[in-house]
Amino acid sequence: MDVDVSTLHCGMNGAVYFVEMDGLGGKNQSTHAGQFVNTAGAKYGTGYCDAQCPQEKFDWRDGHGICCHEMDIWEANREAAAFTPHPCSTEGPEKCVGIDCGSAAGERYKGKCDKDGCDMNAYRMGAKNFYGAGAGFEVDTTKPLTLVTQFITSNGTAEGDLVEIRRLYFQDGKLIPHANASTPGVAGNSITDDFCNAQKMAFGDEDHHQAKGGLKKMGEALRRGMVLAVSLWDDFSTQMRWLDSAYPVDANISTPGIARGPCDGSTSHPTYVRDTHRDSFVKYTNIKYGEIGSTISTSQQRRLTSTVHV
Repeated sequence: MDVDVSTLHCGMNGAVYFVEMDGLGGKNQSTHAGQFVNTAGAKYGTGYCDAQCPQEKFDWRDGHGICCHEMDIWEANREAAAFTPHPCSTEGPEKCVGIDCGSAAGERYKGKCDKDGCDMNAYRMGAKNFYGAGAGFEVDTTKPLTLVTQFITSNGTAEGDLVEIRRLYFQDGKLIPHANASTPGVAGNSITDDFCNAQKMAFGDEDHHQAKGGLKKMGEALRRGMVLAVSLWDDFSTQMRWLDSAYPVDANISTPGIARGPCDGSTSHPTYVRDTHRDSFVKYTNIKYGEIGSTISTSQQRRLTSTVHV
């Protein structure tokens, strides 16, 4: 797909992702013990679920949430970007309550889904000059860019287990493979189970990704079919620091994995963002899917096959 994030500043997130929600969002289904029928559907957000097991989608007094697999193809602004699989122990959307939602203090890693996911963020992995606003970066976010996400299976067919997720960029007629990790103990420029395990160990993070089945489980959800979601949002909870700043905020920024982008958080609160950048927008165009190599032009395909192994 082609993306323009040139007006998205710190604290903003232009997101393109897949969730394993009901394709119709429960439209025409009875809800709340048959008290009324859902006439809205997915177009208006009903039936939505993701790996955070959102609880606001149910009556909050019941304490219910709704969980499902989530594959974040793109979460980005002009300062930082990430792509992240979030596997779950679910199959399709599943209601949660209590510890299964993983929302209460001390229960984050006891719920149905991997809320952290295994993120590939160039800045967080040590490539601080790879992605950003200006000609000094390999991917210049002041200009439109094309990104390709490749899902590699164990046997090269759609029936194989998912073993790798790759990211490639095209900009100004140039193929730009994703930056390699330079964090000690972590190698590679794509998401694999080995990469995820090494990253979690290097950063001292809970390895809930492996606990929930890793890429194999994510691939099973993709094979069953998922719903495309696009958004532009800000973040009252963490001011998007987990994407483009230092997070957790009380951690030492020199600790591996804490710095996720160059933002300092001072301009990231939604109140500031909405007052100062009310005209910001994001564009997603030419979204395509298909066999590897089929969604790009012939000239791009030549550069692809001659530059990186497929």
